[in-house]
Amino acid sequence: MFRHWPHCWYSLTACIALAGCTTQSNQLRRGDVDAPPVAAAPCVPVPLVLTPGDVLRMSLSSNGLGEALESESRGQKGSGCTTCLPSRKQTKLSAELQGHASDEVRNTTAGLALTAYFRLAEARVQMSLLRQGVEPLEALIAQVEELRRQGLPIPEEGGKLDQQRSKFESDRLEIELLNERLGEQLHQLVCKAACLPPDSCSTITTIEVFHVEDRAIDEAEAIAVGMKYRPELNFLRTAQCNLDVGTLPVIRHVMLGLSSLLAGPARRCVPILECVPLLMPGLSRKEVEKVSKQLLAVLDERKRQTISDICQAVRAIHTRQRLIHLARDREAMAQRKLDEAEENARQKLGKPVDRPRARQGLLKARSEVVHEVIEWEIACVNLRKAQGLLVREGTEKAKEACAEGGR
Repeated sequence: MFRHWPHCWYSLTACIALAGCTTQSNQLRRGDVDAPPVAAAPCVPVPLVLTPGDVLRMSLSSNGLGEALESESRGQKGSGCTTCLPSRKQTKLSAELQGHASDEVRNTTAGLALTAYFRLAEARVQMSLLRQGVEPLEALIAQVEELRRQGLPIPEEGGKLDQQRSKFESDRLEIELLNERLGEQLHQLVCKAACLPPDSCSTITTIEVFHVEDRAIDEAEAIAVGMKYRPELNFLRTAQCNLDVGTLPVIRHVMLGLSSLLAGPARRCVPILECVPLLMPGLSRKEVEKVSKQLLAVLDERKRQTISDICQAVRAIHTRQRLIHLARDREAMAQRKLDEAEENARQKLGKPVDRPRARQGLLKARSEVVHEVIEWEIACVNLRKAQGLLVREGTEKAKEACAEGGR
């Protein structure tokens, strides 16, 4: 009898536990023991002021896939079978490829983050200009109403003012929506490095100070830089240069896509099986030749695409520089018109609507300048992304930040 006592004790304990769960479940269904909901603390938005350099550095360290590939690369360097040469060679090659893949992913993400940052900066400036434009529009509407009450003739523009006010309101709503979307996108790209939870309601604030430079970029030199530093090209070159019978299994994973690199080796190392292709190279020579041709075709295609991206970015930079000069000329002309309208108003000359209309023209010209400047900034980002320089710049900025923090 006593032999079965532990089993009886376990059964009794289980029954008590189940009875407690059943009782609690019944009470919850009756609804007489529900605790009152605890009101969540309101989320107070905290502004986070970032510079383009901050965004570049944070986007690199916040990239999950890039970190996973980098971690896998570091792990591969200390792993693998040490008893056979093919396994050591495969492990070394896999680690190097994963490092290049990590750089490419981070380079692309940095480009997205910087583009979102400059678009957000443009939206913030445009919203400020839009608010400034409402004041002269309301002044025009008030003047038209006054003319209507006095029975005086109304200018031709008077009948379109209500339509313009409606357009202003539509533009304001669209910019607000764009501001929220870009802020959320940028928040997700840098939240980890900024020590912010994904559901944080902190708002990212940009610094709207832009220094446009007239750059005479040599297209051939820019292409040469891209051919040297673009991680995607170095990834394919590394695979191409290290392809042989022993590394063929790793290269097969490369052909399947970068994401397969995270899986790692799916089998244990059996030295004799690893060395069979070396002892009987005829079994895999044709496969090596086929994969080599495939890699070379992909590399040539990616080179052509990289050259095209660099050329387009360089031409966009040069074009935007000219467009900025033209937009600034229009801004200067609009400023002169406003000065003349204000002088006429002081001397009681001209029409009452001249000054508000001139101010609206100046705000529109400034808006065009801001747009062209942002397009120039994004073209510069696209060039550095196409060349593979963003990940290098971000790594250097991270080292500088660590050095400053250690002082």
